[in-house]
Amino acid sequence: MATDLSSSTSAVTGSMGKLATFGLSILFVLVLSTLIPSTEAYDSLDPNGNITIKWDIMQWTPDGYVAVATIFNYQQYRHIQAPGWTLGWTWAKKEVIWSMVGAQTTEQGDCSRFKGNTPHCCKKDPTVVDLLPGTPYNQQIANCCKGGVINSWVQDPANAASSFQVSVGAAGTTNKTVRVPKNFTLRAPGPGYTCGVAKIVKPTKFVTQDGRRTTQALMTWNVTCTYSQFLAQKTPTCCVSLSSFYNDTIVNCPTCTCGCQNNATQPGSCVEGDSPYLASVIDGAGKNSFTPLVQCTSHMCPVRVHWHVKLNYKEYWRVKIAITNFNYRMNYTQWNLVIQHPNFDNLTQLFSFNYKSLTPYGGIMMVADLISQELMVLMVSVDDTAMLWGVKYYNDLLMEAGPYGNVQSELLFRKDTSTFTFEKGWAFPRRVYFNGDNCVMPPPDSNPSHGACPSPQSALLSLLLGLPLLLLFLLPAVMDYLVSPTEHICYVRCSYCNTVLKVGVPSKRMIDTVTVRCGHCDHLSFLCPGDHQMVLQETCTDYIRGIPLSLPPPSSSSSSLREQIIQKPPFVMKPPEKKHRMPSAYNRFMREEIQRIKAAKPDIPHREAFSKASKNWARCDPRRSTSVSISGPKSKPASVPQVIKESSCPIMESSGIYKQMEQKE
Repeated sequence: MATDLSSSTSAVTGSMGKLATFGLSILFVLVLSTLIPSTEAYDSLDPNGNITIKWDIMQWTPDGYVAVATIFNYQQYRHIQAPGWTLGWTWAKKEVIWSMVGAQTTEQGDCSRFKGNTPHCCKKDPTVVDLLPGTPYNQQIANCCKGGVINSWVQDPANAASSFQVSVGAAGTTNKTVRVPKNFTLRAPGPGYTCGVAKIVKPTKFVTQDGRRTTQALMTWNVTCTYSQFLAQKTPTCCVSLSSFYNDTIVNCPTCTCGCQNNATQPGSCVEGDSPYLASVIDGAGKNSFTPLVQCTSHMCPVRVHWHVKLNYKEYWRVKIAITNFNYRMNYTQWNLVIQHPNFDNLTQLFSFNYKSLTPYGGIMMVADLISQELMVLMVSVDDTAMLWGVKYYNDLLMEAGPYGNVQSELLFRKDTSTFTFEKGWAFPRRVYFNGDNCVMPPPDSNPSHGACPSPQSALLSLLLGLPLLLLFLLPAVMDYLVSPTEHICYVRCSYCNTVLKVGVPSKRMIDTVTVRCGHCDHLSFLCPGDHQMVLQETCTDYIRGIPLSLPPPSSSSSSLREQIIQKPPFVMKPPEKKHRMPSAYNRFMREEIQRIKAAKPDIPHREAFSKASKNWARCDPRRSTSVSISGPKSKPASVPQVIKESSCPIMESSGIYKQMEQKE
């Protein structure tokens, strides 16, 4: 009995020890989670993003100090756009601002207690704004005069800060007598940022341009401001619509996402895109205000982001993104888009957009195993979030609503066979941000569904059923190709050199005019087989692959003349025999005259005999005029018989030749 009791006591003690160890492990996890910054603060995708205001006292003055205030934007994708930042605070004592460089206060306040030099601002709670571009150089310092616009440090780190110099009077002149301002406020340009208490930190160190000397501020304090979209605006500013190639359904933004059309009670809340009064409404009252004037839509959002699953390849899939601006009073400079999707770790190619991977969930993950009661530490790096923005000078400016108020790009992803699917809306994004504001997504159950893929058995059955129909569809075309002649052989005479040409005319061009080039003289002739379709069957022979074919039997509806022509055997037009032309009078005269001259003078060259014969023909040609002009002064025309008598040509023979030529003509 005592042995059993001792064994049970030891078992209880061991189990209590294990539970104590497990409890300590859980307590350690809880303590460690409080030390790690929470990703559920203001922005889960950028938990450490903030705007830090650094106040550096550079030198002391007789009644105060000169400080340089710098606003650093440490947010990855959220920036301050026009009309820029507005910074305010409350003085701890009765300080005044004697002068400012790179910025100015919006109000001077009551400075009646000062005689002589008047301060720049005497208000207890001054409000400071940045100067505009184009400010004279003697009023500028580094990183000033941008109109209050500050870009994000990921998108444009060179323009992620803004500075100004302030000379403060009626303040302390040592580190112990200076009082830190309080109640800092930052509007960018509206509400949304909450600033904490100013904290004195180690003085800032500055390195000279040559890198050989380091200086430091006399005193430094920091103010940290964080962003909250719930404080920035009451309604969302953007929404997301979805579509895909495998479904004709387009999932639009939810109705009244950013408000509802209320022109009945609040005229001017939206305007139709095709309204004839659009220009007057845009340029009317409030055009310089940054109150959105949106196009009348079902969602009433200033910006819409559309995600379209475009194509599906064997190893890749493609997505098209389009951003549309429906706001007639604002264009978005240096816009950016943040999208969360599990396939961004395999992004292969991106067109016309810049890309940077964000890893908000990277770090240490501790998992407690309830079975073995052990604590496991895992290193996790999730690459499922991407930041996209436009290419500089190309599409980094999203114009106001209208034909140019959109930008678009395409993304090519590589498939991961272990996770990729089109089922249950996996291909659509999980979260979308535009300019740092979370866009409203459609409900998950409204995503375009992907139909079930057919099984191999059903696909084979469909192929077998469709094969006979395909054969029936292709049979007439095949028979037409096998039966119909593909070429007709015809003859045409060249109109220039009378050469008979053999021409092969395709069957498809029997009704067209065919151009034929003669191979002997390069002259062009024209063959019109379509003008004589009935005779063409007699003058042309049908060929398929060089084999003559018999004509098909005549149809019952053909005419009797056509039946007679078709019943005749095929007749091939033979080229006509070449006709010999009769020698002309000139040819006969020259032949006989050359023979006569050579008989009289056997040693005379042929060329000289031919020349004399030509001269005799010129004198004896009866077709010439009845009078011949003889050179010389006071010469009289002689009659034809006298001229012929003086020559040695045979008169009767020449005249006989001419008579024969006249009869021929």
